[in-house]
Amino acid sequence: MNPFESARTEALRLRTELEVKGVNLEQCGYALVVATCKALDVSLKEVKASFHMLKGADATIIIGRKWVLVRNDLPDEVKAFLVAHELGHLRQHPTTPGTVEVRQEVLTADAETNGVREVVRIPEQTGH
Repeated sequence: MNPFESARTEALRLRTELEVKGVNLEQCGYALVVATCKALDVSLKEVKASFHMLKGADATIIIGRKWVLVRNDLPDEVKAFLVAHELGHLRQHPTTPGTVEVRQEVLTADAETNGVREVVRIPEQTGH
């Protein structure tokens, strides 16, 4: 299984887990990501772009502490995408030490969004 298939499979598992936990999957975007963090006992913290633990990134996860940090000056739809990506790291690499930083421009490739789309319900782009 390649990394993208693995991400999609894990995203589908997460949706099922959230459904069992009673998370309202009809909500979209940032509201769903916030609810997902609560259901997974992940502390989501919105921080200033200059916050030292971001290390210049737009979002990061500190896996050992189950903290996700995301810049507070980004639109909610961008924060949803970034946080969902970070949660993917937690689900796929739960024992990775340290942090995993991400910048929004790194996540624009369609292949990367496949797994995220399963959880966050990002609408397909058409007409391009």
